[in-house]
Amino acid sequence: TEHGEEDNAEYMGVSVRCCAFMLAPQKKLHSTPVEVVQTGLQLLRLTPQDTLYDIGCGDGRVLVKAARDYGIRCVGVDINEDMVRTARQAAEDAGVSHLVSVRQGSALEADLSDASAVFMFLCDYGLKKMAALLEASQRPIRVVTYLYAMPKSASQVWRPVEVVRCSTSFCAEKAFPLYLYHVGPQAELKEPEQACQSA
Repeated sequence: TEHGEEDNAEYMGVSVRCCAFMLAPQKKLHSTPVEVVQTGLQLLRLTPQDTLYDIGCGDGRVLVKAARDYGIRCVGVDINEDMVRTARQAAEDAGVSHLVSVRQGSALEADLSDASAVFMFLCDYGLKKMAALLEASQRPIRVVTYLYAMPKSASQVWRPVEVVRCSTSFCAEKAFPLYLYHVGPQAELKEPEQACQSA
């Protein structure tokens, strides 16, 4: 494991620590709450024509929810073999395996050429690395990041279009941020809207 400076965020009452060279938090410890999954998918404003990618998909909960509720094609990418196996089984159990594919490998080598929507729960380092891949897209992509915003050192294209704060049943006294971005040809570049509460 590589080591370096850490970037920290408060999550579920505990500090989420990401080594400077980690792409994502450990999903076994910090899985995305179901309320956040629902809010993130709503924020993406998915349509039947979309293909959703979840980068660092963990147990596949985002993929399964999107496939089940929106009937869209979903692709997950995770480097952890156990998580890939778990996500595939979750899709099978939910009856959406025909819509969900899960690929094992590095997010930095993912082919996003058919992506129109992307969900990411990554650390600063991972978001910074993914920015270059997404900016190279030849088609418009809507991107939602959870907990971490795109780093300030990224291109100006990463100004958020919208910021939503979502409370959860696990930690009702706190609200965790989701950020919506538009990237690619003819991407909308807007000043961020006021943060709002979401159930």
